[in-house]
Amino acid sequence: MYQVLGLKFWIYVGAVVLASVYIFFTKGLPLVGLPGNLGTWENAMFIVDVLAGSLLLKFVWRKVWRIPLIGKYCVEKVFPDLNGEYEVTIKTNYPIKEKILNAATHIGEVFDPNLLTGGEEDLGEINLKGTIDQGWFSISIELSPVEKSDNTIKDSQTLVCTPIKGDGMRPPRLAYVFEQRNQRVKSMDESNFLGAAVLEAPSNRKGHLDGDYWTMRAWRKGMNTAGRIEFAPLNSMN
Repeated sequence: MYQVLGLKFWIYVGAVVLASVYIFFTKGLPLVGLPGNLGTWENAMFIVDVLAGSLLLKFVWRKVWRIPLIGKYCVEKVFPDLNGEYEVTIKTNYPIKEKILNAATHIGEVFDPNLLTGGEEDLGEINLKGTIDQGWFSISIELSPVEKSDNTIKDSQTLVCTPIKGDGMRPPRLAYVFEQRNQRVKSMDESNFLGAAVLEAPSNRKGHLDGDYWTMRAWRKGMNTAGRIEFAPLNSMN
């Protein structure tokens, strides 16, 4: 999550920390009203640095993000807190690929994808459970099948996940690359493959994520898939 703050911010933070360390190891002026060793500039700045540094701890910054007004500012100026468990719904174009394949091999009826309306009725649906683990230095998205579900996906693990700060025109987004493994493999399929997605976190749907994804699934045979993916939080605060 550090990426959204930009290089200038971290250069400024580094300069402040170095200045504080320098002051801490030199004599400072006493601060009026503070007892003993607390009443020095070096100790006061050290305490401020410790408090600011504690924001790097997940359980600290998540609590700050929940404080009224302050939390809203952090969500808008930094990035929303997406940690938690999710119900994940995938709309995939794989059924369309299968119809094209079956028509080409004369297993199915004649099929012309140009006649499709582009609606979701032609897509397949897959339900998964998801977990997002978000910190300052890493974000991971893990997907796994819902219990007793009948789908081919075994799991999906994040390789790279980068937050993109909202800019007024677009909401905050996550761009991530994942590796998917399947439980069952058909003749034209692959057991594991790479994919990517760009997910938006709209402000009017707190905790929700949705966006497009695409994969390299059996791409050498023209069977690579794409679709929509949506994350709905299992509880109100994640």
